[in-house]
Amino acid sequence: AVVLTMLPYFRMNKRYRCTRNRIVSIICHLTVISLCILIFSGITITYDVPNTENEVILLVDTSFSGQENEEDRNYFVETVINSTRSQFQLGVVTFGYDQVYAVPLTDDMDMAFQQYMEAPRPNQSLEASDIASALKYASTLFKHPDTARIVLLSDGVETDNEAAKVIRSIAAEGIKVDTVHFPNAE
Repeated sequence: AVVLTMLPYFRMNKRYRCTRNRIVSIICHLTVISLCILIFSGITITYDVPNTENEVILLVDTSFSGQENEEDRNYFVETVINSTRSQFQLGVVTFGYDQVYAVPLTDDMDMAFQQYMEAPRPNQSLEASDIASALKYASTLFKHPDTARIVLLSDGVETDNEAAKVIRSIAAEGIKVDTVHFPNAE
């Protein structure tokens, strides 16, 4: 490729060869050829840009229907808290019939699990699970909704409203919603 670029240049008369336009043209051709060779050989350049505005809220279902999975949910929450270590801000909201903001959004994970365990629990006297209201509540807690994520930990049994519609409206705002299913033993 270099020879095919340089051959017409050297076959030209010396008087016309050393003009500024010809030299710039040759340098541009050689640069494009070099870049094409690098692309075809598979060389890539990667870099990481840390985003400190990422926010995640764990939305934990503590309703009556999921009491038998409490240990599994607590273990999952503890694992997530221990694995984050200042990569993003994390918060925890527990819900049943109502919601409790157990751990406010923070990047300090040392006391987060203890705060979660000591936080008051939502109303469990009613055998109700309002996932839709909890999702709406959690979506209002973000400072940066375009980089936010809600992780819903639930058995999937909802008694009030329709969570699927709420998830679609939250996703339209740019908030991602993930789910972790803890099935009942029934």
